[in-house]
Amino acid sequence: MDLIRGAEKGVTLLELLIVLMIIGILVTAAVKTWDVSLQRSRFNSTLKEMDNLVWAIAGNPNLITGGKRSDFGYVGDIGMLPITLRDLYENPGNFSQWRGPYIKQIFQESPLGYMIDAWGDTYVYPNPMTIYDTSPVYVRSYAGGSSIIKETWLTKSIAAKKRDIVSNIVAGNFYDAHGDPPGISAGSLDSIYIKLYYPRLGKIDSFTPIRVDTSNFSIAGVPIGNHKIKAIGVHRTGTTRYVDSAEKYVCVYPRIGASDVRIHFPALLFGLKETEP
Repeated sequence: MDLIRGAEKGVTLLELLIVLMIIGILVTAAVKTWDVSLQRSRFNSTLKEMDNLVWAIAGNPNLITGGKRSDFGYVGDIGMLPITLRDLYENPGNFSQWRGPYIKQIFQESPLGYMIDAWGDTYVYPNPMTIYDTSPVYVRSYAGGSSIIKETWLTKSIAAKKRDIVSNIVAGNFYDAHGDPPGISAGSLDSIYIKLYYPRLGKIDSFTPIRVDTSNFSIAGVPIGNHKIKAIGVHRTGTTRYVDSAEKYVCVYPRIGASDVRIHFPALLFGLKETEP
């Protein structure tokens, strides 16, 4: 009888060990699954937040109004890149054109939480004042890794080159009421002055009108955004002087700028100098 009882007790202990082993395997598998799910959640959350940061800085290209891009973010309003990501939430210099916050947080008790990725690390954003015009501009997360292990990095590009969003060219041509170009040449009395309004250091600068000596114009160093352009045309015939003005908004895209701006004067007629009586 004692041998039977001992055998029964041994079988019970063995069964218990087997059950504990199975539980251990299940717990280990559950922990690994939870860890993978957590990493995936952090990965997706960080990528989404980085997209929002890129759009806050340089605008969302998918926002279209009237067939033109309507959102150029911080750069479109201020005319320069934010020095730090904090500038997206707080006006950095009492800029009159600052229309933020450009990025909003779900949890208002942590308004600057957008500066930290899902692993609790601060996003990497190069100071635009210390990089070259040809340097890339980006937002980066080390994804829980380090600055050494590049394979784990998550990077979202804002611009391949800094100048692509802060220094573009606006160019185009002038036409009179009949669709003819001005006769700006030797012996002509046609003259045109042009003025482009765009933000610089957080305010719209009042630039001195540029006199144009050809039938077309080109203005460099223009940041992305929707900017107003105004032209004044003058034509003299004999002792008579005719003046007309035209204005429109131009959409300046990253790297592309605005290369085919057509400015039509509604009433002015151009022409070569006539012989005075």
